[in-house]
Amino acid sequence: MGSVSPLLQELAGVAADGVGKGPAGDALAALGGEFQAMLRANELGGGRLGAMPSLGSGLGVSLDAGLDLDLTDEQMRRIAEAADRAQAAGAASALVMIDGKALRLDVQARRITGEASLLHGDVLTGIDAVVQASDPASTSTQSGLGGLLRAGGSALGIHPDVLRAIIK
Repeated sequence: MGSVSPLLQELAGVAADGVGKGPAGDALAALGGEFQAMLRANELGGGRLGAMPSLGSGLGVSLDAGLDLDLTDEQMRRIAEAADRAQAAGAASALVMIDGKALRLDVQARRITGEASLLHGDVLTGIDAVVQASDPASTSTQSGLGGLLRAGGSALGIHPDVLRAIIK
């Protein structure tokens, strides 16, 4: 805490010697080294929050009864992470883009309710978020909305100009 001003230390409930005091200090002490480890990870990452380790809920997602989707454990993990991001953004129902598929997700129930399709003039309603669940290790150019755009939007039956407007 050497670089933190005494005023900030006081506001955080930390004495000059780094020992917690008051309710804020007690809360930091209860977290143990976990909070300090996150701060160190952020510093090592150049102070960018995106460089911090994932702080997901660890909760999984399930499939609606009778839904015939063949998803791998890795895809289910990525969908669960997408559900965490949608929930953090306040979404109740999301369209999750994963490996060329568009899946409807009940965010609050953490349940995949179906595969979305706009073929034959269907209208997609009841969605308040679109979340990308691409594989960060993949270099595929056919993932997510960008992949749908490059594929001409055929997976959802959406005109490429509409997809461009969504992506922006």
